[in-house]
Amino acid sequence: MRRKYSQIFLKDTHIAKKITDVFAEIAKDNRVAEIGPGKGILTDFLFKKYKDNLTVIDIDPEMIEGIKLKYPGIKFINSDFLKISLQELNTSYFIGNLPYHISTAIIEKLITYPNFKAGVFMLQKEVCEKITADEKSPDYGYLSALVNLICRTGYLFDVYRESFSPSPNVDSGIVSIEKTKDQITDEDFKKYSRFIGYAFRHKRKTLVNSINLSIGYPKDKLSEILLSKSISPNVRAQELSPQKLLEISKLVI
Repeated sequence: MRRKYSQIFLKDTHIAKKITDVFAEIAKDNRVAEIGPGKGILTDFLFKKYKDNLTVIDIDPEMIEGIKLKYPGIKFINSDFLKISLQELNTSYFIGNLPYHISTAIIEKLITYPNFKAGVFMLQKEVCEKITADEKSPDYGYLSALVNLICRTGYLFDVYRESFSPSPNVDSGIVSIEKTKDQITDEDFKKYSRFIGYAFRHKRKTLVNSINLSIGYPKDKLSEILLSKSISPNVRAQELSPQKLLEISKLVI
């Protein structure tokens, strides 16, 4: 098969089984979707367990043709994951080796899907560290704050570059993301997303300065809001938990 989309393929079956075993503990016997099955190394294990409850999604028609030949009757969608309607999938559980260049966009789409419950994903190691970071970590930033406000995340294990063909220039990791029961409305989450985008836009500056530079919000007004929450006006966004950032966003956006 030719690589039209610069894919890298996992070749270590031991790692593939380890990933799907972890996923099975989370997804149980529910309907599931695999994003980017490629040549089917994860699909081998998923199809044995889920069969008719499995749907695979891949943008590359050659990969889909290979999957169809290997697993006759399998449900498939040959499309860009970012363009499909998740409501039509009728599942809340997702797994996949996500393309490096759009992995953040895929995660954002999933966690904002109302029916999303959980997933296990292979990502570039740096992205895994960002997703699972808290405000005590130097890796904490926009993506950390976005995901961890409404989800519980866990860094499960590393996957080294030698486990792929062709071998990439970076290592990968496996993360779990599970939606938590939250009281935040869709509108408040959209406002929060915009706010943290502004808050982390100028990471070396204080939150007050970053918000002011981004949207012109008065420094003195934001300083007063922070003081009312017993937070120093000199604080940086990366020092505040997602919950604290949410509280501030409701008073600013």
